[in-house]
This record gives sequence, C-alpha cells and structure tokens, in this order.
Amino acid sequence: MTVASRVAGTDTTGRTVPELILARARLTPGAVAVRQWSTVLTYRDLVSSADALAGTLRALGAGPEARVGLCARRVPAVVAALLGVWLAGAGYVPIDLGHPRRRCRDIVSDAGIDLVVADAAGRDWLGAGVRYLDLPGPSVPPTDPAAVHPGPARPGNL
Repeated sequence: MTVASRVAGTDTTGRTVPELILARARLTPGAVAVRQWSTVLTYRDLVSSADALAGTLRALGAGPEARVGLCARRVPAVVAALLGVWLAGAGYVPIDLGHPRRRCRDIVSDAGIDLVVADAAGRDWLGAGVRYLDLPGPSVPPTDPAAVHPGPARPGNL
C-alpha cells in the first residue's frame, strides 16, 4: 500500500495531491499535518492557510499551467504555501535560497515566473522585478476542510 492510499483511504488513481490532502483533512482535521521543532500545523491549520493563499493567487490569475515561484526558508508555512499554489490550480517552481543569487534569478526568468510566494529572506535574495506574496502566516481564521475544494488542475496539468 502506498502512502497516498493510506492518506485518502480510497483508490488514488486520477486524484491530485491537493485532493488527497483535503481527503485526509476532512477525516482528521485536528491531526498533526506538519511538525518542525515546537511548531505544529494541524490539517485544519494547513488547509486554512493554503486556502487563503489559493484565493489570493486565483485573484491574481494563477491557475492551470501557470507557474508560481516559492522562495523561503524551510519552515512549516512553506508546506501551506505549496498546497495553496496547488489549490489555486497552478504549478510551483522551487527557488532554493542555498543556490547562488544569479541562479535563482535565472530560474525565475527561464520559468516565466512573475509571482513568487516568499518570506523576507526570499524577497531579499531575489530582489526587485518580481511580484511577491507573503508566505502564509498562522493568523488565518480556521476553515472547515469540507468547505475547501481543489483548483481546476487535473493530474496531467503542470
């Protein structure tokens, strides 16, 4: 049995990662989804932050085949940002702060990214010329996972 099958408890054929995560969140919204040292995100927290970001991304034009950059330190909010990009229906492009600055800027240019979800370190590293959205924070009001629906992307999309 694959991890994805255990998460959803059903056949995973043709399902996207956001659909699998939402299925798990609906079953156990209070369960721990992400833990890093003393920071814990439950599935409800994860989905709430991701859904809020997804709404903003959709309003800015993100959807299937769009590319959204993700440039931040490795913290639990990055998982929420990744899920938010997927819930918007877009694909994410990781931009690693450990790479040279010029390489990161080339990734943005080569991938045709005009919107990056970033923390302060990511914004400083990439500099001007890109639209930024802040990494989701913990102050998002809780959302019922049953009310969140994945974006229009299908498994064959970016």
